[in-house]
Formats: sequence, C-alpha cells, structure tokens
Amino acid sequence: MAEAKNEAQAAPVVTYFQRESLPGVMFVTAVFSGAMAPSTIDRRWTFALTDGGDGDAMVGRTEVRLQPGVLLALEPGDCIVPLRRRSDSSRFRTLLVDPEFVARFIATAFPDGGVKLRRGLLAEPALPAFEELWTAATGNETALEQEELLEAFLEAASDGAQALPAAPITPPIAKAKKLLEERFAEDVRLEQLEDEIGLSRFYLVRRFRAEVGMPPHAFQLAMRLDRARVLVASGMPLADVASRCGFTDQSHLTRHFRRATGVAPGAYARSAGVRR
Repeated sequence: MAEAKNEAQAAPVVTYFQRESLPGVMFVTAVFSGAMAPSTIDRRWTFALTDGGDGDAMVGRTEVRLQPGVLLALEPGDCIVPLRRRSDSSRFRTLLVDPEFVARFIATAFPDGGVKLRRGLLAEPALPAFEELWTAATGNETALEQEELLEAFLEAASDGAQALPAAPITPPIAKAKKLLEERFAEDVRLEQLEDEIGLSRFYLVRRFRAEVGMPPHAFQLAMRLDRARVLVASGMPLADVASRCGFTDQSHLTRHFRRATGVAPGAYARSAGVRR
C-alpha cells in the first residue's frame, strides 16, 4: 500500500486545454516529481517555460539547463531528452502550436522571408509576450485579444533567439527515420531496417540513438502516439485509434498515451473539445 501511495505521489500532474479562438494551439501545464519527464518528440512547435525546478536536458546534441524563467523553443520533430534534475520537482507551462498555423503566420507577417522561427532559448521580448498570451487564454479574454497576443508572441519568438544548433543526421539514419515515420503502424523489425538501410542492426541502433536522441523502437512509438493524438482530438473512437496506429488494443494505447502525455486519451479528447 505504501509503495502504491508513493507511486501515486510521484505521478506527473498534467493538464491540457484549448481555446476556441485558438484552434491551432494546445496549452499544457505539467508538474513532475519523483521520476523525470519522459523523452519526447512532438511534431508541433513547442514553447516550454520552466516555472520551477532545476535540471538539464539534451536538445539535439546541445545540453540545456532548465531553470525558472528559461523559455525553450523546439522545432517540429525535435527530440528532448531529460538528463538530470537538481530539485525535487519541476514545473512547466507549454504552448504546442500546429506547424501549419506557424507557416501561415510567417508567410503573411514576414512576406520577404527574412524572419523565421527556430529552436533556441528565448528571452526578451518573448518572455513577457508568453505571459500575456497565457494570462489572456486562462482569463478567457476576447477571441480578438487572444489572436493578437498569439501573433505578438510568435513575432517576438522569431526575433532574438539564442539559437541551438540542429543535430546533424547522416543519410542512413535519415532514411531509417523516414521509413519508421511512413510505417509507424507496422511491426517493423531490426532485420528489415538492416536490409533497407545497409547498416548492421547493432551499429544502426547505436547511431540512431546518438543522432535522433532515442532508439528506433522509441521513435516509432513517438510517431504512433503523434498520430494517435490527432485522431483522439478528432473524436475517433479509441478502439479505432488503437487499430490505426499500431497498438494491439485500446488498453495498450491508453497505457502508452498516459505515459507519454500524463493523461488518458479520454481526458486529452475532452481538453480538445470532444464530447462523447
């Protein structure tokens, strides 16, 4: 009983919410105690503000210290790997923004193509712009104000970032990534990767982990969960989501979904406005 209680206390507390006026944005609050946050890949733009705690994470091949006030921008598909934590817990607020929305914003706000978002550490004026947007969204301010503040934040985030270099990916590993992205729902074996990529399975796994930030099976699972997230938010029945995304059944989907996001698929769907 005591062990189960300790596990419950160590479980992350994660909340997702959206606003009708900002359909391309998911707002996330997360508190991690006990175990560290999991390694993650998201195919949305990620803007994560550390509100509490102290720790280190690997972004590509760059180690980043996450302390209060650090606002980190990640490009779609970036992998972040927690390394260590110096505090008992960590608290984050995160904006997840659909890449299509960002692309439209950049194309219309900066038609000359001179400005673009990129992974990096954001400071002034992005920090106050993040806070203003968050306050407006949580305070249910008018749709017009929320839309204006989102655009103001993206403009601020496009200027003055301390860029983090992209991790170089060699052609064989890029090919392996593409294969796993395209066959995310299939039962891909190391033997297949070995045959199609032309590297021994042992060397391939080592290089994949070094260049991508996680081994092939974890990357494929991340791609399954990324697609599952979209389908769950669309209101698709969970059993159908599991089948389409390569999970053996609904419970298999739920277990991995909860581990990766901190919430069950049903709760995530409700945060996206789905009513069953």
